[in-house]
Amino acid sequence: MDAALLNALKRQLQLWHRWLGVALAVPVLLWFLSGAVLLFVPFPRLSEAESRAGRSDLALAAVRIDARQAARAAGLDGPPQRARLGMLGARPVWRLRDGEERWHLVGADDGRVLPELNASAAAAVARDFQRRRGQAESAPQYLGRIERDQWTLNGLSGLRPPLHKLRFADAQATELYVSASTGEAVRDSTRSERGWNWVGAIVHWIYPTALRAQPALWRQVVMWLSGAALFAALAGVAIGAWRSVDAWRRVRRISQYRGVYAWHHWLGWGGGWLMLSWLFSGWMSMGPMRAPPNPALERWRDAFSAPPPAWPAHWRPRLPAGEGWLEAELVWLAGEPWLRMQSRLGGTAWAPALAGAASAPDLAAAVRRAEAYSGLKIAARQRLQTYDAYYLQATHRDPPPLPVWRLRLDDPAASWVQIAPARGEIVAVSDRRSRAERWLYHGLHSWDLPWLLERPRLRLGLLLAGLAIGAALAVTAILVACKRLRALVLARTARRARKPAVVPRRLADAAA
Repeated sequence: MDAALLNALKRQLQLWHRWLGVALAVPVLLWFLSGAVLLFVPFPRLSEAESRAGRSDLALAAVRIDARQAARAAGLDGPPQRARLGMLGARPVWRLRDGEERWHLVGADDGRVLPELNASAAAAVARDFQRRRGQAESAPQYLGRIERDQWTLNGLSGLRPPLHKLRFADAQATELYVSASTGEAVRDSTRSERGWNWVGAIVHWIYPTALRAQPALWRQVVMWLSGAALFAALAGVAIGAWRSVDAWRRVRRISQYRGVYAWHHWLGWGGGWLMLSWLFSGWMSMGPMRAPPNPALERWRDAFSAPPPAWPAHWRPRLPAGEGWLEAELVWLAGEPWLRMQSRLGGTAWAPALAGAASAPDLAAAVRRAEAYSGLKIAARQRLQTYDAYYLQATHRDPPPLPVWRLRLDDPAASWVQIAPARGEIVAVSDRRSRAERWLYHGLHSWDLPWLLERPRLRLGLLLAGLAIGAALAVTAILVACKRLRALVLARTARRARKPAVVPRRLADAAA
């Protein structure tokens, strides 16, 4: 490369690094500090175990209405997308979701369609939920009916808004959200969680309510901010390398800087690569190279577990006897209906919903049906008894079920479908692109390598050390930026002081 062109390139990179650093050093420091908080305090959520603890046992003896009767009472022409039998207070109810993502409540004891929960009904649900969990039993303070707020932005669709928000006068100042559509407690938060998340997840994810409520705008803000910071860091690594090479050639030293500039240079060598990997993986979290949906794979999933357009002729559901069940969900496998029973401990059992059906569903038949409808054949099968690099137990989340079947399809995208046989459902789908993004995002950002996840203390220590190095590098960037801005202000002040005074013409003429 021509020397003049190379020098011009270096000069441009230096300018971009300098001024992007001035603008973005503080946000980058906040990313590192808030990332450390997130390691200890995740975003508020209601885990599956917490949800089960607050629910009452299903009163099977009081059930008089089946899913088909409930759907017809709700005005649905065919089977709903989801049908769940559970409790609402002291009575069993069907919770039905139609094709437009709307929920319907139907009494399973009398078949009456129930309205959305009002404030008093939501307060009763919340109080009963807390009592069963061994928490505060006093009447909660009603905070209003909302579509979203700061603590329901993450996973909002799964929370089934609108939501009733209530606060308990316990030591933790617990706030509980109850879905008006389904009558279920769907999220909780404590004073401590809310406080730490203001300096954790909200800062790290750039999660103010007004911005996150506009997903497209929020995505662009995060992508451009992280992309600009990534470019600044990349330019800094390149400049630092060039300066070290020049210094070594002249005086056999890696750095000729002194003071904070030397710290910035040395930390750039040690932590620049960490900063690059975290900024790049944060940028990747926004899915900048999203692939279009795979129609054949969607057909595979629909044929495996989607409900048919009409109820089968031999519909005859049979609920099991006994107690200890929390919920029964209508599940379709290979076009046949089953009731999947969930126990308080999270276990599952099957009850047939067709006359003459077997005691458990035939998952192999469901897979064959999916192959036939989609045209995608199974290239290989693998039974996973433990988690691996592509099916893992992430921290702060409910553990995914085991064992699972991993089916590798023969499509051009090299799709994988992972099925939990105990639940009869697809728990994960991936293709070649998403598996690569798994490493470029989660692998680089969370360091969720299987061998590190098996050693949580080591992983935590390494992450904290890396975050400390990155934060120190960002602090030196802020100090360098302050020096640069101070020098700029002093230079401008000096130029103004040397500039001769300008005498207005009117005054000059008068003096003459």
